[in-house]
Amino acid sequence: MSKRGPTGPQRHKAGVNASIQRLIAFGCLVAENKQGAGMVKFPSGAERYITWGLFKGEGADILGFAPGGWGLAVEFKVPPDKPSKEQLDFLRRVARLGGIALVVYDDEDTLLPDLKAALLKKRSKR
Repeated sequence: MSKRGPTGPQRHKAGVNASIQRLIAFGCLVAENKQGAGMVKFPSGAERYITWGLFKGEGADILGFAPGGWGLAVEFKVPPDKPSKEQLDFLRRVARLGGIALVVYDDEDTLLPDLKAALLKKRSKR
């Protein structure tokens, strides 16, 4: 780590982990949607390129359920990064299907206020 603090990827990982802990403390059931790709070498010596994660290339960083059973998708960003078109499309689909879709930036503490507002809106429609 440099004197300036953690790098973008380190800040992203730390922010996702902190967000997961806040969501769990709030009563959500969530997990990180780890995505990636790479070569895997098997004991036989064979190699194969594999990908992993849900909704590859477009899913949110955090997936799960909010109190009340609503699906929850949270995309976490470290400025100046912004969600990609594919990520925004995914979040729109989650919302269209009745779930809660949020984008959270690590320089703002809006996760729980935004989630509470979304839950109040959902409950008022019942």
